[in-house]
Amino acid sequence: MQHRAAGILAVFSLFLLTAASNRPTAAPPRPNILLIVLDTLRVDATSIVKPDANKTPFLASLAARGAVFTRAYSTHDFTPPSHFSIMTGLRDGLGTNDDRAENGLPYQLGISGYDTFAVAANNLIGVAQMPVHRAFKRFKQPGSIIGGTTVDLIDDTTDIDMRLRMFRCNPTPHARLALYYSAERLLPIVLEEMRTAKGPYFGFVNLLDTHEPYVPDPAFYPPEKSLPPNFDGDVMTRRLGPALTNPDERVQALIKTVKFPRLVAADLSPQTLAIYRARYDATVRGLDDTLRKFFAQLEHEKLLDNTVVIITSDHGESFGEGGFLTHMLGDRGDYESTHHVPMLLWVLLFEILGRGFKHLRVSHSSPTALNRF
Repeated sequence: MQHRAAGILAVFSLFLLTAASNRPTAAPPRPNILLIVLDTLRVDATSIVKPDANKTPFLASLAARGAVFTRAYSTHDFTPPSHFSIMTGLRDGLGTNDDRAENGLPYQLGISGYDTFAVAANNLIGVAQMPVHRAFKRFKQPGSIIGGTTVDLIDDTTDIDMRLRMFRCNPTPHARLALYYSAERLLPIVLEEMRTAKGPYFGFVNLLDTHEPYVPDPAFYPPEKSLPPNFDGDVMTRRLGPALTNPDERVQALIKTVKFPRLVAADLSPQTLAIYRARYDATVRGLDDTLRKFFAQLEHEKLLDNTVVIITSDHGESFGEGGFLTHMLGDRGDYESTHHVPMLLWVLLFEILGRGFKHLRVSHSSPTALNRF
């Protein structure tokens, strides 16, 4: 059942569509659906499941008024196949005959009268890579967003490079783009789409702020004053230590498992891993605050009326658990770190379904859980 958790979003959205369309004519119109995927967000970095943790106060406030799936698991620990599951309800099929537009939510909702749009920070899920996304009427991604797909098209990297240096990260094209296509830059585009979309609409948003290289806003996490010797801020461009350049049998097995040495944490001290995790957690807090401001604007403009908001992630992130780093581990890493993700449904869900529920916490994200609504 856990493997089906990401795909449940596709099933649930179509369930919403059917339930609303079959209501008496006096009922509200079919709801808008806004799906927000917070890329690379493991559940224990939030306070959705444990509100007392106070890690993400805004997301916790949404969870307090919505339905929380406490055991939602992504199908994969890699962005494209996980998003394929989210959009189709299929565990596998990316790159096969099942990977076509008509199998996805954008197409099915579109032929049912929904306007559809997407704003995605992660270029791995663009329309060129994922046929299922080609059914969106409007799909904005790096390249169609001001700045372009390469660093040379970004007007100025001075501030970005300065922030990268603050956290001892290399100003690689990947790192620059990760900071450039932040939620602060993309959410105003989402806001404009919501203002102009013809209801009912299905909007999909992918935000990349919590992805490596873990460069938080200094307002939420000032750079460390003391770092381990030879510390590399960027996990993916770090100099490999002897444990990886001359691995023992155990480490060789880990490297063979993932086929990429930098995804193995054997060369990193517990102190270094703790710093990476602290920076990651700070990016989560910063994203939570950006979402708070975004939703405040939506409420101010009454853009959330008759709208179901679904917030989840495509996968989590490892910080030494199981001996690994980050994700893309072929689903062979520590499952709780890389697959256990947040998932909540918020706002007009219960009013639309006419059930009168005020709050629901679901312990297992599975088709069985849907029957409880």
